[in-house]
Parts: sequence; structure tokens; C-alpha cells
Amino acid sequence: MLPSTMNVTLAISNKSLLDKVTSIISSFKDVGLVKNVKDYQELMPELEKTDKNLFFVIDLTSETFSAVTAKAQDIVTDHDKNVIFIVNDDQKTDEKYSAILDNVIGANFKLIELSSLISDLKSETGSDNFPIPINNFYKVTAFPCDIFVKLGVDKYVKIANEKDPVDDNFIQKFKAKRVDSFYVKSHDFYDKCTALFSDKLADVKLFDTKEEYVRKSQEILHGMVKDLGVNEFIVSKVNETLASVEKELQKPNLKKVFNLFEKMKGTFIYDHSYLTMMFCNILCKHMDWESEQVRSKLAMASMFHDLGMANPKKAFYEGAGKSKITTMDQELSQEILDHGRIIAEMLQADKEMPQEVINICLNHHEGLGPEESYPRGLTGTNLTQLECVFIVAHDFVLELYKIAFNTSKIQKAYDAVAQKYTSGNFKAIMKAFEVALEEEIKPSI
Repeated sequence: MLPSTMNVTLAISNKSLLDKVTSIISSFKDVGLVKNVKDYQELMPELEKTDKNLFFVIDLTSETFSAVTAKAQDIVTDHDKNVIFIVNDDQKTDEKYSAILDNVIGANFKLIELSSLISDLKSETGSDNFPIPINNFYKVTAFPCDIFVKLGVDKYVKIANEKDPVDDNFIQKFKAKRVDSFYVKSHDFYDKCTALFSDKLADVKLFDTKEEYVRKSQEILHGMVKDLGVNEFIVSKVNETLASVEKELQKPNLKKVFNLFEKMKGTFIYDHSYLTMMFCNILCKHMDWESEQVRSKLAMASMFHDLGMANPKKAFYEGAGKSKITTMDQELSQEILDHGRIIAEMLQADKEMPQEVINICLNHHEGLGPEESYPRGLTGTNLTQLECVFIVAHDFVLELYKIAFNTSKIQKAYDAVAQKYTSGNFKAIMKAFEVALEEEIKPSI
């Protein structure tokens, strides 16, 4: 049995899964600190603690935490069963989990399944009110159930009825009052709220045009980057440059690229490309590269670099490193390893396309040598500073997804990038990034 108050450590890389688990965990009474660790190295010291007031939820389907699998049974024993492991559904009956079945749940769990499992381990029921991040409601066109805001301890007021249409103005009104979560009743959370935890930023059907949908998705992204210390000036400059990139794509000889670009709007590829552009601009500012020409090249590279991926969902795996990618399914592995070369060849069709843009697209997974980089295994000594700026910004964005955009872990995301990129032209880039982090990003968080 768990103690009456529990501090919770989550080890979850996927943002939607993290939202789902956090909402359930937060519904229980006497929950103390809830934190999400970034990687295996950060998780292990937590698991070594002997404090009986600890509870863990660890996602073993994530490559980031898969190494924990071999230690699963010992972890359950050491922590008096106060651990839940999320595994692939087809692995639940695997022999290695046979001794800890009470602590295992399939990755496609229903909301009530996880809550019930926590209740069994904690020997108490959860609260009657579940918090859900306010931006999650853009994922649906109508409220799935009655919606409440919290006014104080155990005091809630209903603000919307089930099936009321979701309206942007309505949500903005509460955002202006610094409301970051709406609440739902427990029975509704289990039965009606699954769609609020999908991977998409917003539901396209909520908007009259795709342009409005993209605008709202970008607005949500704006909120995320502002939370991470990106100022309004950078956001406005990025949007100006993005408009010029879209104009550039209207050329007849780039029609195929333009079609791919349009198709990717609203996907992970588009979203993380937009964020990459943001952090490229911050790095340029601290490298004293303020010219429109440089911003334009980095913007084009940001929006083009992953268009060689046929399936945008596969882009989640691109930052795993060559050694891990080559162990994946052959078809998946080949598509990931080839995507930079494919888009570079497509861009060659435009004779006016700057060679620097093509090179960035080809080399955006280079910099770590033959063991981890692809397609050519280059180090920082073989790359230009412009390519290094892009690679650092891009990798930092992938790290932000790993920490689920938790502003308290911004240093961890930076450290993960700084530890990797130490050679050649990366040195000046990382020095500029360190200044940006300390002088601009952290003070704004």
C-alpha cells in the first residue's frame, strides 16, 4: 500500500501520453510533486532513492526508457510495487513481465484502466475532478462533456455543457484570466475524453478553412515557444520570413515540393519545422547574423528538410541516431536514413535554390561522426557554421519534445545538445546558444 501522500516521477517521452497520465495522476488526492524525467540517465537516480513516498510511471515503449526493461522486476521489488510500466499491448503476456503483471498496462490503455490500476496500488480512489490542459480542447469541435473551472479548494463552477460547440473566443476569455486547465468529472473523463489526448494540435473541422486551422496551430505553437522564452520580435520575424518562403514555393519547378509542404501543415513535421525556424533565429541573433538573406535560407531549410518523408509520423524517429535507426524495421530505417537526400535532390530542380539550403537539408542529421550521423557520417569540422546552426536548433527542438516542453527542464534539453555537438564549427554555435539561454530564454520563462 502506498503512503497517504505520493510524489510521482514520470518517464514518458510522448507529449499526448504524458498529458493523459498527468491528468489521471493529478486527480488523486494527496499527490505531491509530479515531475517527468527526460531520459534514462535522469531516471536512474530517482529509482535509486529509498523514499517510500515515491511512485513511478515508466513508458517502456519509448526507446528513451527501453533499457529499464531488464530491471523491471527489481524496480517493482525495491519500490514495494509502487511502479507502473507501460508496454506494447502485444507484450503484456511476455514471460519477462509474468512476475509483475499487476504493475503492467498496455500502451493503448483506456483512461479508466490506468486510474483503476493506480487506485488498486494506492488503495484509494481518485478525485471527482480531472484537470485537462486548456489547449487540448482545440482538438475537438464540441465539448465532450460538462466543463468546469476551479475557483478554490474543492470548489468548481460549470462553464460549458456537453455538446456545446468549442469556440476560440470562449477559450481565449479564460486564457486571459490565466486559466491553464479545464476540469471534467471523473465518469466523463473515462467515458468521453479520449479525443482530448490525441497527437494533433487542433481539429481541422473546428475551422472554416485550412488557413484558419494552420493559424490556430501556429498560435498554439506560439504559446509553447513563448513559454520557452521566445520573444514577440522573433515570432514576428519568423512569420514574415515564412510568408516569403511560401511565396518562393509558388514557382512551377517547385510544384512537387509545394504540394508536399501543403500536405504537411498540421503534422509533426510542420510543427517541429516551425519551431526549428524559431530557434535558428535566436541563434542567428546571438551570432550577429541578422541579415534577411541568412534568415531566409534557414527558413527555407527549416520548412523543407523533412519533406523527403512520405509518412510524417515516421519523423518522430529521425533523431534516434544512426546506431538505433539501423536496428529498426528495414523499410522504416531506409526511409529515415534517405529523407535528407531525397529532398535535396528535389530542391536541385530549382536552379535558383541557394546551395546552402540544399546542403542543410542533406546534412541536417550530420555532425556526430560515422557512428551516429547520416547519411555521410560527418563531424563538425566538415560542416559550415550555417549548417551547424540549423543542426543545433533542430536537435534542440527534438529535445523539447522529449521533455514535453516542460520549462523547468529547459537546461536539461540544452545540456543534451551541448554534450553531443562539440567539434569544429559547433563550438562557436554552442557558445552563442549558451549566451542565448542564460540572457534571453531563461529570464523570459
